[in-house]
Amino acid sequence: MHYFLDELLLVRGVTATIYNSVKDHLTVYGQGQVNVNTASIVVLMALGLDKKLADKVLLFRAGKDGVEETDDDNAFTGSTNIVPQLSQFTPLSPQDLTILSQFASSGLVNAVSEYFTVFAEAGYGYKKGSQNITCVFQRIPLEDTGYGTLAKFWRIAQ
Repeated sequence: MHYFLDELLLVRGVTATIYNSVKDHLTVYGQGQVNVNTASIVVLMALGLDKKLADKVLLFRAGKDGVEETDDDNAFTGSTNIVPQLSQFTPLSPQDLTILSQFASSGLVNAVSEYFTVFAEAGYGYKKGSQNITCVFQRIPLEDTGYGTLAKFWRIAQ
């Protein structure tokens, strides 16, 4: 069965404004868990972290230089390691520890991704303009070669 995120617009009370404000933070793919290593601050806060604690998660991921996507970045190694890893990186208050423990044990987070969304813009060399493309890929374990991918969804923006 195939589901599409824009089917949310069929739900009574979900307006185009509401849909447009949440669509970039949701997916119909996966098992319902969020990867704490890739979640945005908006998603981390939606899962129960306050801004201060969500910022600490992002700072941990960014590493010592404070810049994401550089060589010194950190990654949580599992949901059971979120509290100890963040505690080693930055001081946490007793309240932070309680909230973070509930977050880590909620069943809503993990530290791996099976699905990846790619947003791409392709330009044309022979005419002006470009097209925006959204794709969702599933990472599939392969016995001998590590991982392969399977395109689950793609759409060219109008």
